[in-house]
Amino acid sequence: MKSAARTAVVPESELALAHARFAQVAMWIYVATAGVGIVLLVLTLAADRAHQKEEARERLSLETQVRAHYLARHLHLLVEELTRLGLRSEVDLLDENMAPERSLLRLSHENSAVFNVGVAILDRGATVMWSEPQTFLSGGLPPSLQGLMGTLRRTGMVQIVPGQGGAGTSAPLYVASPIMRGAQFTGALLGAIDLVSGAGLESGQGPQITTALGATDGRVIYPPAPGADVGPLWLRVRGRSGAPFVSEEQISGRSAVVAGASVQGTDFTLLSIVDAATLLGPAQRRLLTRLVSGLTLASVPLVILVVQLRRSLRTFRRSEEDAVRNERLRSLGEAADVIAHEVKNSLNNLRVGLDVVLRGDRARPPRSEGVAAMRREIERLSD
Repeated sequence: MKSAARTAVVPESELALAHARFAQVAMWIYVATAGVGIVLLVLTLAADRAHQKEEARERLSLETQVRAHYLARHLHLLVEELTRLGLRSEVDLLDENMAPERSLLRLSHENSAVFNVGVAILDRGATVMWSEPQTFLSGGLPPSLQGLMGTLRRTGMVQIVPGQGGAGTSAPLYVASPIMRGAQFTGALLGAIDLVSGAGLESGQGPQITTALGATDGRVIYPPAPGADVGPLWLRVRGRSGAPFVSEEQISGRSAVVAGASVQGTDFTLLSIVDAATLLGPAQRRLLTRLVSGLTLASVPLVILVVQLRRSLRTFRRSEEDAVRNERLRSLGEAADVIAHEVKNSLNNLRVGLDVVLRGDRARPPRSEGVAAMRREIERLSD
C-alpha cells in the first residue's frame, strides 16, 4: 500500500514542476522579447532625438537667414530711396537755394514711414542744411558719424553706419548717400531708422528667442542695451560671420543655441539666441511621451500574463489536490480489496480444514455440533 502511494505522488510532483518550468519559460520569453522591443524603441527614439535636434537647429538657422535677408532688403530699399532723392533735379547744393530741397523733403518724407527717425541734407562740411522732422540732428552729427563725410567723399558709395544707442532705448541705424554732380561731391542725404521700433527687424519669433545684430568691429548694434552675455558671445562667434552658422554656446552656465546669418551688403550679422532646453524641450517631451507609452504597452501584457499564470496556477493546485485525494481514495479501495481477498482466502482455508475435521470424526455428535456451529459462523463471515 505504501508503494502505491509513492507511485501516485511522483507524477503529481513532476506535473507541478512542469507547470512551473512552463510559466518560467513563458515569462522569460516574453521578458526577452519585450526587452528587445524596448531596446529597439530606445535606439529609435535616440535617433529621432538627434534628428529633431538637428531639425530644430536647422529651422532656427533658416528663420535667421530669412530675417537677415528681410533686413538686407529693407536696407536696400532705404538705399534706393536716398539714391533716388539724390538724383532729383531739386537737390542741388551748389545753387545755395534750399527751397526746392525743403519742399522735396516735406513732400516725400514728412512723417515718413520709411525713415522712422528722420531724413536730412548735409553739405560738404557735414552741416545740416535741412531735416525732416526739424528735431532730427538738431544738435549736429552724433560722434559715431564724424568721419562719415570723409568716407563718402573718398568712396562715392552709400554707407550704412550704426549709431550710438540712446541710453538703452533706441538703436539708430544711419544710411548715407553721397550727392554727386558729375564727379563733384556736393553733400549727402542722411536717413535714420530705429531698430527698436521694429524697422527692418520684425521678429516673427517667440519671446524666448533673443535677436541681436552685431558688426564686424565687435559692436552689438541691437539690442541697444545688450545683456552682459550678448557682447562676449558676439566676440566669440563673429569670426564665423560670412556664411550662415549654428552652434551651441555656454551663456551664464547654460547651453544656448546660436544661429547667425550675414546681412548682405553690410558688415552686420544677425544672431538668434535661444536656450537649448527651450528650443529642444518640445521634441524631448514628445520623445519622453513615446518612451513612456512604449514601456506601458510592453508592461501591460506582462502584467496580464502574470495574472493569468497565477490564476492558472491556483486552478492547477486545486485540480492537483483533487487528484491526490482521489488517488488516495483509490489506493485505500485497492488496499481494502486486497485485505478482503486475503481474509476471504483465510476463511476458505478454515472452512476446508473444518470440513476435513468433520468428515474424520463423525462418532462424537456434541463435538460435531460445536464444529458445525463454528462452520456456520465462518460461512456467515465469508459471505
